Amino acid sequence: METSRVTTKGQVTIPQKIRERFDIHAGDVLAFVSAEDGTLRVQKPPPPLSTERVSYTGPHANVCKISRAVKSPPRDRKGSFSADP
Repeated sequence: METSRVTTKGQVTIPQKIRERFDIHAGDVLAFVSAEDGTLRVQKPPPPLSTERVSYTGPHANVCKISRAVKSPPRDRKGSFSADP
């Protein structure tokens, strides 16, 4: 078990062995999750969903077509979906 002391500013240093094992680097975001049994878990949150915008340039845009566009690679023909960077 690795331990760390909390500073007066509420900061802790993550031990090097833990940082290396879990691939934690400066600037990474960590989530603190408290369980009902009183334990505290620190974890890397899952990567965010894509922030890519999707636009439709053809007729009859509906939820089914938009869903397919999000799930499939962008295409560049007229009336098809494309992803904007």
